[in-house]
Amino acid sequence: IEDKTIQSCVLTPQLWKPDQQQQSTQSSVPPPACSHFGLTLVPYPQSPETTDIPTMTLRLGLRTISLLTRRTGVTKPRRWASSVAVRPSSVEGVVRLELARPPANTFTVEFFQDLENTLKDLEHDPAVQGVVFTSSSSTIFCAGIDLTELVDPDKERLELFWRSMQGFFTNLFATKLATAAAIDGHAPGGGCILALACDHRVMSRGSIGLNEAALGLPPPWWISDMLCRVVGEARGEQMLQNASYIDEVKALDVGLIDVIASAHASKTPDMPSVDIAEKRLEKLIRVPGRVGVKAERRERFVLGMRDRLEKDTDGFVATITSHAMQDELLRYSASLKGRR
Repeated sequence: IEDKTIQSCVLTPQLWKPDQQQQSTQSSVPPPACSHFGLTLVPYPQSPETTDIPTMTLRLGLRTISLLTRRTGVTKPRRWASSVAVRPSSVEGVVRLELARPPANTFTVEFFQDLENTLKDLEHDPAVQGVVFTSSSSTIFCAGIDLTELVDPDKERLELFWRSMQGFFTNLFATKLATAAAIDGHAPGGGCILALACDHRVMSRGSIGLNEAALGLPPPWWISDMLCRVVGEARGEQMLQNASYIDEVKALDVGLIDVIASAHASKTPDMPSVDIAEKRLEKLIRVPGRVGVKAERRERFVLGMRDRLEKDTDGFVATITSHAMQDELLRYSASLKGRR
């Protein structure tokens, strides 16, 4: 970057794409000069205020460092990662965290790392008090774990995957931020866990549930407990044993979600799920003692999740790498391909 023609450098989250090559040739700034260790130097899109300042952009692999102006209210999309976007909402102090990993927002190591880093960023932003999780897909909120992480896995990556998964959900469950899931589409397995880790759940359509038992994979203790604390011990155990995967009407009936965002839902205005979620958080963040109550009520559970992380990781790896489970995962993967 120590080029006399370059006077400034901006760190951004976007990745170099082939279609940007043609655009760069029309700029007075040279095309990428380096691409080493995940770093790529590319021309920076000029604005009227900066046309006289030769600027380059340093793009950093999958993770990003954004130089952002802190404001009282978020007015435009920001903090892009490879699979996550933070967008403004209609409520001051509340932002939307959009899951943007097409086609189904399935969880991988990198996706969890993006989510974890974005959550930490928001927690350190004094302007942000609440987060609504949304999806870039109109039919799928989150389809759970990406099967490529489980089928014929590398042991070290599998261990990292589980630590990333349990670590993120622990931190989401414990966050001081008020949280809500705006569920527009299906949320099996990990998608349901994401919703359970939030303070509120609003759903418009689709199906939701912890259906891992259908694959012969009992959910770990903390996932089971997250469900049972929401729907009740006896009902939660029944749902887990039956691998229940239910629509929004049944989910409301058992208490898995708080409200249905549709006209037929009693006493609920016909408005998008994300708007209802934002209104709920708007009320919640105004309660002075909210953060203290949340921390006190969840402290023991969170400590257990952290204390048992290594034991849980060992158990997960042993279960997934067993011959019986690998055979079942291969059959399930093949059945999914057959549906396409």
